[in-house]
Amino acid sequence: MKNQFSDTPNRLVAGVSLSIAFLAVGVMAAWFLGWVWLIQPVAGAGLMMFNTALSVALLSLATLALAVKRRYLAAFLAGIPLLISLIALLESAFSLGIGLDEFLVDAYVTHPTIPPGRTAPNTALALILASVSVLLLSTSPFRIRFATAAQVFSVAAAALGTAALIGHGLSL
Repeated sequence: MKNQFSDTPNRLVAGVSLSIAFLAVGVMAAWFLGWVWLIQPVAGAGLMMFNTALSVALLSLATLALAVKRRYLAAFLAGIPLLISLIALLESAFSLGIGLDEFLVDAYVTHPTIPPGRTAPNTALALILASVSVLLLSTSPFRIRFATAAQVFSVAAAALGTAALIGHGLSL
């Protein structure tokens, strides 16, 4: 039986996925333990909401599931952040308050421009794009058009993240 991590790309994907999941779970734990320094490392700067951390952790584990060829698990894990992010985006777009923002944790650290606990709209959009990408890659049988679409969604999500990182770096 061949080792699932026998090739270097799978080992790299697994390592990066686990590292990101570990960081996201750390932020989730920080919400429960009151560690503001981990939720918002720089005072007045951006912070990671609990639902965002949950979505990032699940997407990281979905990517790991893809690396070990567990397509159905990857699709399930990617579906949850897709749903959470769609709800957050709809809440922001239509000024709704469905209650998902603080369903698991009370948001005692807030951001001045978004409701307490809510994932920022651009973050929600990036999570939606990443979730759809994982869902496309988990389809069976694997088709080249799905792979191409997954790449487009992944690049779009990365572009949103890069723009946000540059904006935070330049204090925009």
